[in-house]
Amino acid sequence: MGDGPRGGGRGYVAGVILLSSLRRLLPALLAGVSAAVLPPAAALRAQDTIPAVRQDSAQIAIPGEAVRGDTIPDAAKPDSVPADSTRPAPNFPVFPRPRNAGFAAASWVFGPAELSRFHGLSLLELLDRIPGLVITREGGVGRAAGVAAFASGGGRMRVFLDGWELRPLNATVIDLQQIPLLDVTEVRVTRGLLETRVELETLRLTDRRPYAQIEGGEGDFATRLLRGIFARPLGERLIVQAGLDLVETAGFRRAADFSENTALARLSYAFTPDRGLQLEYRSTGIDTERTVEGFAPPRESFDRGELLLRGRGRFFGRRSAACVRPAPAAAADSAAAGDSARTDTAGAAARDSALAAACQVQGGFWLDGAIGRSWVNPLTGDSISIGSESVQAMVRASIDVPLGTLTGAARVHRVDREGYSANATELSARAELTPVPWVAAWGEARAVSAGGVTGVELEASGRAGPFGGFTLFGSLAAGNRGVRFRRDTIQVVKTLAGEVDPDAPETDTLPLVLFRDRESTAGGFRAGAEWTRGSLVAGAAFVAHDVDVVAPFGFWWEQGLQPSAGGTVAAVEAYADVPLLWPQLRFQATYTDFLADPERPYLPQRFGRAALEFHGLYFGGNFEPTLRAEVLARGRQLSVDRDSTTFNVITEPFATFNFFVQMRVLDVRAFWRIENAFNREQAFDVPGLPLPGVRSLFGVRWFFRD
Repeated sequence: MGDGPRGGGRGYVAGVILLSSLRRLLPALLAGVSAAVLPPAAALRAQDTIPAVRQDSAQIAIPGEAVRGDTIPDAAKPDSVPADSTRPAPNFPVFPRPRNAGFAAASWVFGPAELSRFHGLSLLELLDRIPGLVITREGGVGRAAGVAAFASGGGRMRVFLDGWELRPLNATVIDLQQIPLLDVTEVRVTRGLLETRVELETLRLTDRRPYAQIEGGEGDFATRLLRGIFARPLGERLIVQAGLDLVETAGFRRAADFSENTALARLSYAFTPDRGLQLEYRSTGIDTERTVEGFAPPRESFDRGELLLRGRGRFFGRRSAACVRPAPAAAADSAAAGDSARTDTAGAAARDSALAAACQVQGGFWLDGAIGRSWVNPLTGDSISIGSESVQAMVRASIDVPLGTLTGAARVHRVDREGYSANATELSARAELTPVPWVAAWGEARAVSAGGVTGVELEASGRAGPFGGFTLFGSLAAGNRGVRFRRDTIQVVKTLAGEVDPDAPETDTLPLVLFRDRESTAGGFRAGAEWTRGSLVAGAAFVAHDVDVVAPFGFWWEQGLQPSAGGTVAAVEAYADVPLLWPQLRFQATYTDFLADPERPYLPQRFGRAALEFHGLYFGGNFEPTLRAEVLARGRQLSVDRDSTTFNVITEPFATFNFFVQMRVLDVRAFWRIENAFNREQAFDVPGLPLPGVRSLFGVRWFFRD
């Protein structure tokens, strides 16, 4: 299967196969050439010019122990232009983060180091690595995709951008493919038993130097990628950021066109290092069209925009000296993605943790607020999107002390017309206690009134350990909320003269889309253990999850579907991260088994992934290769045929293989990734809507300072 048209002659077919093979081998050849050429080039650049030795100078030999010949090159050289540690950039402050993360907390964090080794077209591809998070896809890139923990249905995933909620306006969940990765420097995914929260943190400068990032790529199915962002301080208090993100593809078999273009602008003003205002505007255009075996799903073509003003600050607290004026080593290790000083060694991680702890100990009282609006405007030819506008206001406060944190928040949403998004009011409180390093407890309470349903949800979790390398943890949750679904589409006929003359023609026909709210009750518990020995970590947990109603995501193939019974499911989940031979080579695996035949919609009987990843080895302090090979497996699941209105189909299990390679030299990263390498064309989540075959993407990402 190639990108070109299918021909009829034998010579033509042979030519297409040859050209396709050469094209797929091209990135590998380029990677090989890079591996051979770039290390000497990096070493050459790293050399200092050797001055001529004066006749009256003495030459002293360096002792043999000064530089050990068998030292493993696992540290990157510092930035070629040292940061000015005495003048930090006037960044918009970061609100206190939750202190617990990892498998025990069911919260996974992808920071600058992890994102620097990820080159995807959308945020959706990153979340595919979270265990227990079920992604239901219509097809390839740009096709609708729903996300829900344990396949709990629509209305149970929320996305926050620096505290601002990106509300779904065209479905019950926001499509993560419509959120660009352009300015994202940290992704925190918290997979709760009642809802999944995706929290995105955007770019902050590490010093006052201007910063720029450019990324470009090209791949199969006429896929093209272009991203660019620029940020620089203006004066002593302002930072200006502007960016552009473009993705387009012809899709699988060149029959699934998709394009996404996003423009953003951000202006930050710092009153003090920990108090500031930020004005942000972003606009995203989506255009998607597909044909499957002669069938054409509805076209989507719309613009989505956000305009908001944030204010945030710390009060009644003293800012730590380590936060204001970090030591050179700590400043280098806490750099944003793209700094050549960023390393992935254990020492760097420890210094990052120490720096974060120093900031948290000083704590204080934080206030954060935002007000703005979001809107969706359907364009010509769009027969499925619903025009809507949402106004949002939120305020939250946090007390951050050594014993723990206490955070309260209030959010108000108002819409101009009822659709998938409804008027809503939310009050929430979260407490986190860390009295000693080996004991932690946290919990959250939410009261939400949305549409015509008011619900209350409670979650509590705890962790104890490590004791002899073992850590025990558990979670418990219960509550109810309203979920919205598309009830029906009807035609309302208006006859202006019909009351007088029954034979008068119809003068107007208005289509009306009806929505309904339904109360959904959910609950469950999770308990398990985690074991750590050196750099080897592994864990396992038992999960019981119950939801009475599973709401549809609201995508086009689900129109006409009513909420379904969810029932109770039990699962065993496990993960391992093990070094092999060298510390830089690691085996990573996650696995979830639901221990029964599939009965809940879209819930696979079992699924998981296994990967080999190599990174963290530096040559000359400048050149670092990264390789990752992974296998993804997904079992049978209960699904719906594209032409049906009930869940009545069991899909077949499938497995796919992906490969990724990146060559990093200083601040330049050349990458190549291939998905579904063995061209499994019978893989699908929705029968009749196959996932794409083999696809490769290669490109380069470049960071600039000054």
